[in-house]
Amino acid sequence: MFFTVPAVVLTILAIQLGLAFVLLSIPVIALGIAMPLTEIFSHFCPNLFYPARWRKHPKPTLSIARSLKKAEKYDQALNELRRLTQTDSQEVDIWLEMIEIAMIDMKDKNLGEQVFREAYSILEKEDKRSVVKRFYSNIS
Repeated sequence: MFFTVPAVVLTILAIQLGLAFVLLSIPVIALGIAMPLTEIFSHFCPNLFYPARWRKHPKPTLSIARSLKKAEKYDQALNELRRLTQTDSQEVDIWLEMIEIAMIDMKDKNLGEQVFREAYSILEKEDKRSVVKRFYSNIS
């Protein structure tokens, strides 16, 4: 709507002033038509701009757990991460964060090993398992 009014005004002026002004008003008219069409098209075809495969499984946000970790509330951070594993147990970042909190922040190697074994048994893809295994072996 914002671009259509100037496009109409420029078109009327172009008719009044001649052909040279018509050529200058073509980009404005194109924008005036393109903007509303883009809005309509994106409303009816959202998968073109935001593919559905990315919208189905958004990555979990670890900000609450990381905030608790910074506040040195490690038990609460682990509980938050446990809650996230119930939602998405195949997300490697959650398991890596849990191992890091257990082994580095809490200095509890038994808990870290327990989390590692749990992650290794739950993760289905071998590449994700190898990431967790490599991370655990580097920390321990």
